[in-house]
Amino acid sequence: MTSKDRTDANLIAKAKAGDLDAFDQLIARHRIRVLAIARQIAGNPEAAQDIAQDAFLNAYRSLASLHDQLRFGPWLNTIVRRQAQRFLRDGHRTPEPMDCEMVHIISGGWPQPEPEPPAEVVERLRAALEILTRRERKVMILHYLEGRTCEEIAAQLHLPTGSVKRILYNSRQKAKKESIKMAQEEKVKKGPRLLDHWIAGSTSAGRDSVFTYMRSPVTQSVCLVVNKTAKTSRQIAAEIDANAKYVEDAISDLMHLRLLESPKKGLYLDTFIAFDAGDWRRLMTMIKEPAARIAAQLVKTEAKVKAAYKKTPLAASGLTWQEVIWPLYSVAVVNFGVSRNRSERDLRGPERPDGYYWFGGHELDKDLSPTWSTGFNSSGSWPTLRHGNFWTEGLRWNYNSYPHGDSATAIELLALKSLSEKAALNRLKGETEHWRGILADLMRTGLLKKESNQLRLAIPVFTQADSELLTPVIDEIIRPIVRDIAEPAFADVDKLLDEMGYSHRRDQYPQWHRWLIGNVMGEALRFMMEQGVLPKPPDPVPATFAFIAWKGDLPLMSWGVK
Repeated sequence: MTSKDRTDANLIAKAKAGDLDAFDQLIARHRIRVLAIARQIAGNPEAAQDIAQDAFLNAYRSLASLHDQLRFGPWLNTIVRRQAQRFLRDGHRTPEPMDCEMVHIISGGWPQPEPEPPAEVVERLRAALEILTRRERKVMILHYLEGRTCEEIAAQLHLPTGSVKRILYNSRQKAKKESIKMAQEEKVKKGPRLLDHWIAGSTSAGRDSVFTYMRSPVTQSVCLVVNKTAKTSRQIAAEIDANAKYVEDAISDLMHLRLLESPKKGLYLDTFIAFDAGDWRRLMTMIKEPAARIAAQLVKTEAKVKAAYKKTPLAASGLTWQEVIWPLYSVAVVNFGVSRNRSERDLRGPERPDGYYWFGGHELDKDLSPTWSTGFNSSGSWPTLRHGNFWTEGLRWNYNSYPHGDSATAIELLALKSLSEKAALNRLKGETEHWRGILADLMRTGLLKKESNQLRLAIPVFTQADSELLTPVIDEIIRPIVRDIAEPAFADVDKLLDEMGYSHRRDQYPQWHRWLIGNVMGEALRFMMEQGVLPKPPDPVPATFAFIAWKGDLPLMSWGVK
């Protein structure tokens, strides 16, 4: 029996005898824990105040039924939980008639609500608890919020007492480590912050490109400082520790690009969602489990895709399964295939009211490995073929080998059929040595192969016949993966984004659904690579890796948008 238990017992005895001041002291001693339990169940501080107040009233009325005065804490906890459940069930607080003693408890014994702790403190505590497993959180709440002993927790959860003590110790260590990490992040934020960013759609090139403006660390830092709350240029400069003139220039550029808005004169706010490092880390922890399940499903169905490919004219042309497996899976299956089989028909995300492209990003986190995604790049214009390649930030890229100009002309010629070098040079108009160098470069970059004195493409160029054989098989595999794994993984993500503080950009949530599902599918590819199903690419990866081309509007290469 603790000294607190003895003091509670003395106060309860006095309260039973009619000493209201003694009950006031009991309220003061237990109100923090009572409020915590009420808030844990009800979910908001206003309701918790009402629940706690009613719980103390009920406790006072029921004091006579408390036979073991040393068990006042657990007894009061039970009353609070029942009151909170009643509150949730009824949807409102039901006033009860009060006598003079009750009025005393409400007016004198019940302290006024204390101010809410700062949002960043609440966020840090919540994040520290969130890294714990469900059982660890349960044990922590029972012990620290409800005041249960290890023996009581062990009995309730059907665990050995030693296991409960071990769980408490390990949970404290994990929560402490996470709290320290978050505190360090807060210190780092007082200075420049880098933003990893991308767009959905295309943007102009050269001097007016959004990516040109976004190269500046100051510009990136501005976006991360005003991602949730509008601030003045002076506030922004102070927070990122930058020259005020540089900040004003960055704001001017971002306003020009429509990446900032001014909701009120002198205040600036992002027009897109730029996640803080901690928020992005939380989102990325959500993708590992569904990605592993998707990878397992794709591995099981590899034989079916391979069998369909062997029937295609492309396979008959000599392109091996190993040459086509990366572009087929990374582009045709998990990119176009997933988009085409989304349950939502607006597969590219909602249209912006101003017709502009969608922009997104997250703070770079040195402690978080780059997450794979299923990006698709297309650069340059070819006369008859559409083309592009898989892209993910999970790989290190070399962008100096992308085919364009005369290289594209040579590829289009050889897409028709394999030719000898002599025949190819005869058909390519111009200086022979120039074209000989182009063909040599294409072989060096792996886009072209020479076999039996014949030049053939080492990249897939899909035709209508290939599409008709592959599309039904891919859709049959992908549709249940999207329906049963990928989309359910983010069923509650809107609520999470609201909690993070991005509710002012709810119109962009559908686009983030699409991007996050792309991350899940990208991680599935990484799992397949680690299992040896997909061959490991070179490092750095050439721009022609997982390169793909096609003729016409093929169902296989359709986003599924009318």
